Amino acid sequence: MIVGILTGLFASRLLRLKILLRYMVLDGLLGAIAFPLAFQAVLLIPWRNTITYHAGDILVTSTMDSFQYPELAAYIAAILLSIFHELRRFKKRVKQ
Repeated sequence: MIVGILTGLFASRLLRLKILLRYMVLDGLLGAIAFPLAFQAVLLIPWRNTITYHAGDILVTSTMDSFQYPELAAYIAAILLSIFHELRRFKKRVKQ
């Protein structure tokens, strides 16, 4: 939720929008919803990641079947959802 609120605040300041409590709460809720959904979605999506390296004379190969950093994808989803909300607000303001 904090990620959504902070992202919304920064986006509002950059776009010179009024900072209102209801929009801060909405950005927080969007971030709070996006984070766990994206985290779970990334864990469910198959992602083959194979690395191979030499350890002396031995060739070592390691494979993962899921994305290695699901929290990074979740943070990005929370940030992007809040930014899209602020951009929508900006677009509405420009139309008026």
